[in-house]
Amino acid sequence: MDNEPGSARQDGGPPTVRRIRPMPLLNLPCTRSEDRPICILLHRLSAYNEILWYAGLELREDKGNALGELTLGVAADSQHEMAWRPAAMDSEAIAVSLLASLLSLHRCIVAVDLNPAIAKRPFLLNWVQYGRGVRSLSIRENPRHEENVIKAVVNVLNPLDKHMIPLLEEYHNYSVRRPALAVPPRQNGRATLTALDVAALDLSGPRARQFITLLSDNRTITELTVGACAFTYGCVDMSDGFCRYLAQEDSVLKKLTIRTADVNKGALQSLAKAIASMTSLEELVLDVDLYNVHEKSFFAEIVARNKTLRSMSIIWPRSCVVTSILQNVEHPVGNAGKRIEPWLLALPENTVLSSLTIDLLGFTEYECCAFFQALTRNTTLRKVTVGHLPARGSLKEICRTIRESSMAGKVLIQDIHVSFDNLAMLPDCPEVTSVTISSIHLIERDHIYSAFSDVLVECRTLTTLHVCVHSYFFDHAVHMSMATYVIGATTLRDFELHIYVDRTERELEDRHISEAPVSPLAHALSAHPHLIKITLRELRVNERDARLLAEASLGSRALTEMTFAALGARANEAFLRVALSRIESNYRLLRLSLPACRDRDAELVFIRDVTRRNSSLVTRAARFVMGEEDAYCARAVEMMAGHTALSELVCEMATVEAGEATAMIKRALSLPCLTSLNGFMKMAGVVKHRVECAGGRGRTLEHLNEDCWLHIRKYLKVVDIVPWKR
Repeated sequence: MDNEPGSARQDGGPPTVRRIRPMPLLNLPCTRSEDRPICILLHRLSAYNEILWYAGLELREDKGNALGELTLGVAADSQHEMAWRPAAMDSEAIAVSLLASLLSLHRCIVAVDLNPAIAKRPFLLNWVQYGRGVRSLSIRENPRHEENVIKAVVNVLNPLDKHMIPLLEEYHNYSVRRPALAVPPRQNGRATLTALDVAALDLSGPRARQFITLLSDNRTITELTVGACAFTYGCVDMSDGFCRYLAQEDSVLKKLTIRTADVNKGALQSLAKAIASMTSLEELVLDVDLYNVHEKSFFAEIVARNKTLRSMSIIWPRSCVVTSILQNVEHPVGNAGKRIEPWLLALPENTVLSSLTIDLLGFTEYECCAFFQALTRNTTLRKVTVGHLPARGSLKEICRTIRESSMAGKVLIQDIHVSFDNLAMLPDCPEVTSVTISSIHLIERDHIYSAFSDVLVECRTLTTLHVCVHSYFFDHAVHMSMATYVIGATTLRDFELHIYVDRTERELEDRHISEAPVSPLAHALSAHPHLIKITLRELRVNERDARLLAEASLGSRALTEMTFAALGARANEAFLRVALSRIESNYRLLRLSLPACRDRDAELVFIRDVTRRNSSLVTRAARFVMGEEDAYCARAVEMMAGHTALSELVCEMATVEAGEATAMIKRALSLPCLTSLNGFMKMAGVVKHRVECAGGRGRTLEHLNEDCWLHIRKYLKVVDIVPWKR
């Protein structure tokens, strides 16, 4: 059965050439119901995803969905965006037919990532609009066929609008093998849209006004993600309409995300005032480039006035490059305290907010210390995540303030960009658990060498290390010092190395001029027993070291994510060959990312299918721990009980600490539905109610005492019982 152990592939082993299977059932019905939430489609995801890969899409179970619900999402590592080709029985045409069939028939597909594959095909957009189960629609990338997408979004918001042009009229203009499907009716048991992400759409002024008007009339969307075009057009402030929408008394909006790289200052201030007045909003995410520290203070008004907001995030998406710019402009002229004052007044008075994420890059040392002192007077905040701290000032003093406050243990410093000014302070800052070493900030090779050989080795609490350097800085001495550090870093869990190489270096490697030398770092990473995540980009390694890394990745009991994109094709091929031979029996990896290549489609599909299976098992196990005692989830919980990601997911779903999550998993494994004879047999699908043995003499199965049964259970799991297929 698909999504079960050993089910990643059913045709004897990994593929070796690019191919696509014969079309699975195009008209496979949806069997999801209230009594049986698991549709037959979930048992056949491997076959369907192999086809959808050529549309850049995949079907998967997401943790945000209910049991048995599927997301039609963007497939990681797929390069396919469905370029138009002459009519033929090719993989793209088959994928188009399958997409239309799935969207028209399956109410278990509740979320759709609208990528270019769908955006450029009006008839597929038509099925997205009127699909039976779609409740969440997300626009991925900036689609080249925006007008079609905009029409679809408008129709989703207002399906009864008689003035909209039917999108199917353009269908016959394209020379693709067309699926024989009827035009969907406008109202046919269609699900109500509750989540919409249009941040990637570049709306014109008139289109933006139309969009806001329809939003204002909508009473179903509870999660909304927008870009700047919803409230600005170029440099023009157009926030009035969007602010009126936010301020509606009968608003049902629970989560708002604003994602943009550029925003009008006046519009930003107006938005902050409107959000502060909302009475329904519970979660706010601002994914905005706020170069001006003063602009961050606009949102302190939300903390001061809003009485429903429980989670607030102000994220700076492009901080690495910006830190080098801000080093020269961080110290303001005049009284810097005025910039932080709105936060100092708002935080102690708020009695609702439980989670706050904020980037303090650009503030001064004094302002940061004052901010953390103000947090101590707040009684409801359980978690504060700090994106970055100032590039200048005393990192040691800021960390001391956190340590001596009542927020110690509740504040997580997400990342520190190491500079020459704060490098020596790191060993005295146990609050710092994640750092970035970059040649943007450490501009001397000796500084990078010193960071690994003298400083980081003294940091006993470091769990995450990101290294981004130009190849000029990555000489043998730096390579050796980095490897030596990794060997001794027992607390390290996440390691990333990205080497920026020149075009000439890449060309020389592709020509196979010389074999790469032995990599001490590759050997150090392969031997590290506790790493959970490894990312290697443009590292020059030989084929032997690539195979060593692949074997270690597939054999590790801790590693859950691996990204390997070496400099040159030979090492990548060597890694791929080892991965293909061993990955099917691996139940730890949730992500294995390798360089996308259309000549290796079948291999990448196979790898992605296995990691999707593993992710599904973790999600199902977490659902069981959270109380969903379904056989589909029970088959996963025993197998994944020791998986690192399970504990993390339970922490997230239950909003508890790691210790409590571990206790919850242990309690779930002790439930009668798993431990008792009747409970186990019922959960495994062997009996409907209880075990009854007819006839026979002597002691039968139903007469086993608890100790005997529990002894048998040591060697038997729910997943070992092959389900009876009715």
